[in-house]
Amino acid sequence: MRKLLPYLLLGLFTLWIVSALRTPKSKGYTDDVSFGQLPVLREGRLQPLDSVGMNALIQIRGTRKVPLEGNNEKGEWGAFLKIRGEGSGQLSERRWYQFGKRPKKLNASEWLMEVMMHPEIADERYIFAVNHPDLLDELGLDDQGVEKSGLFYFTFHEISEHFPTIRRHAQSAFNQEAALRTPFEKAVIKVWVGLNTYMEFKNTIAPQDSHDFNNDLEIYLSSIAPGLEAWRSQNAGTEHDETALDLFSGYMDRFQHLSSAGTLLIPPSKDSGTSDQWSTMGTNLIQAIQTMGVRPAVRSYAKMASAFHGDNSGNFNQAASQYKESLKPDFGTELKRTSLEFSYNKFSPFYKSTVIYLIAFLFACSTWFNGSEWTRKTAFYLIVLSAIVHTGGLITRMYIEGRPPRHKPLQLCCFCWMGSGAVRSRH
Repeated sequence: MRKLLPYLLLGLFTLWIVSALRTPKSKGYTDDVSFGQLPVLREGRLQPLDSVGMNALIQIRGTRKVPLEGNNEKGEWGAFLKIRGEGSGQLSERRWYQFGKRPKKLNASEWLMEVMMHPEIADERYIFAVNHPDLLDELGLDDQGVEKSGLFYFTFHEISEHFPTIRRHAQSAFNQEAALRTPFEKAVIKVWVGLNTYMEFKNTIAPQDSHDFNNDLEIYLSSIAPGLEAWRSQNAGTEHDETALDLFSGYMDRFQHLSSAGTLLIPPSKDSGTSDQWSTMGTNLIQAIQTMGVRPAVRSYAKMASAFHGDNSGNFNQAASQYKESLKPDFGTELKRTSLEFSYNKFSPFYKSTVIYLIAFLFACSTWFNGSEWTRKTAFYLIVLSAIVHTGGLITRMYIEGRPPRHKPLQLCCFCWMGSGAVRSRH
């Protein structure tokens, strides 16, 4: 029986790998898959919205998902929004001994949808990590937030109350050379950068105070002509429609914030050419003064925003799917690449290869102590499987980003292959 164990374990982990290669599907009513696959330009690279959300979550929270359930101070389990409303004191995520609990979590696409299209809900999610004890004391965050293994996470609503204090400390920290910054200063900068990223996302698709952006868009477009006429009349010193001017000016002020977003949502028209002509929602909305219209992508995102904020999953799914289909004729290659990156994010090859390698390492250690042949074979087969997954992940990453891999993943991959040789050669 022991002779078969290496092959059974190899088959088990191979099955785990293969099952994770299935095409991702939405688990809820809202089609987060279609939304997460939509291509955007951010930080000079074309990527899916899922990667935008995932990288932001890692930067702000240090995790890829946002837990929605946990414990109150009495150890009672429930949704954070509910048990927090009951005044239950310090909340906590799942404890290490709560094996039977499987908390609901938001993935990166779902979280980004909330931030961009329903920020009132996103503001109540525990995503901001504040763990330096002096910073916690400075902000007076005792008995607030969610705790997990000594780490603390807070909502935007809790953190934003201390915005002036965080800004003051961050400005002081930025004046210090990076190599000389204290742990406190580094913690402040992390929170400050996270807050700015979060507030940028809240004003990327629609103004954060918009509850029906599709309707706002129609009103704005209809206000351009009378608003411009009133503005010209005002400059000429003649009688003008003050109501039309105020309506038009109000929308212009709100859309200015969207222009500074770092995520370029709107693709170029098919006859304009290169990827550097991707633009923000705000830029397109302001350019409507000249064109008297907006690109189809603007209307698609407006429909998605209104449907999501109105909890109309049917309309949201239809708008997301139609927009994705509309991109295929002119941006089919880009859409395939971002869809591949979306699947890559869900598969997480480096995480899976690390898990397998650690288990293989345990079997290798066992071999060194007892000299068992079946543990040696198991370690060898698992290291090879881990190296294959890791190598495949590196190659896919190179294709997605169009550049060589970073040093650490490449070094770890080489180490896996060398480790397999070492285990194989030991008899």
